[in-house]
Amino acid sequence: IMDGVTYDHTTIQLHPGDTVVLYTDGITEAKAPSGAMFDVTGIERALHHCTGEPQCVIDWLHTVLRRHEAGIQPSDDQTLVAMQILNA
Repeated sequence: IMDGVTYDHTTIQLHPGDTVVLYTDGITEAKAPSGAMFDVTGIERALHHCTGEPQCVIDWLHTVLRRHEAGIQPSDDQTLVAMQILNA
């Protein structure tokens, strides 16, 4: 994405029922009125209350993120993609 930057890479085995969640930095950098960012820990906490179904992931993360922002308008785009493996 940027010249001169080295990116780590890895390979993982996905199995039926696994859910993959992709997000932009607008999600992790979303701020609460106190200035605290949502961060990856906010995503992880939200996912503990979800079934893993993609719609649950999207709906619940959206709910928790809006609660965290408490009316503050996002300063960056917020994109979230959830995909569930159906067959290996």
